[in-house]
Amino acid sequence: TPQRTRPFAGQNLPSHRNGQQMAEATHDNTALLFVGCYTKFDDLAHAPRGTPSDASIYTYSLDKSSGKLKHVRSLSGIHNPAFMRFHPTRAVMYAATESIDSAGDIETLAVDLRTGALTRCGTQSAHGASTCYLTLSPELNCLLFTNYWDGSLGAMAVDVNGALSPVVSLLEPPVPVRAASRKDHLQNRQSESHAHAIVLDPEFGRVAFVPDLGMDLIRQYVFDLSACSLTPAGTLPCAPADSAPHGPRYIEFDKSKKTAYVVNELSSSVSVFRFDAAVAADLIHSGSEEPALQLLQVISTLPSPAPAVFNTCGRIAVDPSGAFVLVSNRGHDSIATFAINRPGGQPTLEQARALSFFLAHTHTRSVRRKGTTFSFSLPFSVSALQPQPRTLGQTNVRTNPRARSRLGAKSRNEAFLQSSPLILRAHFIKQLCIAQKAP
Repeated sequence: TPQRTRPFAGQNLPSHRNGQQMAEATHDNTALLFVGCYTKFDDLAHAPRGTPSDASIYTYSLDKSSGKLKHVRSLSGIHNPAFMRFHPTRAVMYAATESIDSAGDIETLAVDLRTGALTRCGTQSAHGASTCYLTLSPELNCLLFTNYWDGSLGAMAVDVNGALSPVVSLLEPPVPVRAASRKDHLQNRQSESHAHAIVLDPEFGRVAFVPDLGMDLIRQYVFDLSACSLTPAGTLPCAPADSAPHGPRYIEFDKSKKTAYVVNELSSSVSVFRFDAAVAADLIHSGSEEPALQLLQVISTLPSPAPAVFNTCGRIAVDPSGAFVLVSNRGHDSIATFAINRPGGQPTLEQARALSFFLAHTHTRSVRRKGTTFSFSLPFSVSALQPQPRTLGQTNVRTNPRARSRLGAKSRNEAFLQSSPLILRAHFIKQLCIAQKAP
């Protein structure tokens, strides 16, 4: 794949001590919300509804008190920015482009925290089609990525200003992907590897977990911080094989650093895993391939009895307070909300922080849910939706922990799910990114 690189305008990137200060820099009562949109449908791995967007990324001002959004800026010229990641200590955002016809790019964008304006500063090729996920290493010196279409993944170096260097590590899937077209892919995607995300363990930041949607596996890799490289370290099933296919899509850890949640796109379920730090240490230091995640529970994202509708899951988000998990249902058109169970005393493996019950389903007005993101310090969840033509839905979910603690169980659930949908005149949303530091 030819290398595509543009010079990086490092002088345009102001330095900030942390992401929280960056969010506060816009205004005392506002934060910036960036909305990535599909600009072309013909070269996507799936067939979305709606119409392509004229702009690539929309910038909104998010009122911290009311949750209201105000459009302030737009940026055009980036092809299908499918995933975005905000740098936690620099006014920099990275956007991955999605196409099955060519290698994806990772764009570096300078962010003006006063106006919300974005400036394109540099581009590096991801050397694989349909780049779909980005992760920064804890030391902020490497950016890890996955390419969905051909199942490859890799890493590139990040300098102190947030600039990206060309790819230094690239791993192809064990078996080459052979899908010749979107139709071929949709009919046979469970017969070949499709890496959908890459997330580092919360204890050491050295074990990378990659949900492989095509193979119904979670792949493990040891991440070498100094070399910015990845070494295969075994696999584990995402859920029991007797109920396959599952299609693991995303993985998230909660703030305890002991539990991981995997959303399974095809089986409409969430797998709950215990993270074993001792096993992870062996993976890092001795080359073991023992699974560092141990399955505790699999729970459906749909109400019972299951509705007579075809459904797949999109994004999973863990409440930063550690109380809730949200999952998007596409088809049922809802957000499944779970409470995380915390039994008293020392939990057993069967009890450890499992998703225990549905609180409710919040419907999204017959618009397909695509992604959900929590503001890390604000009392809101913001949802990106695949719309009917020329409409886009937004749902704000209040999650104030002090308010929850003063309410009984029934009213607490109702307060958590209290929503205020906003309809924005945009064409198509793919992903959201809030300019705040992750916990």
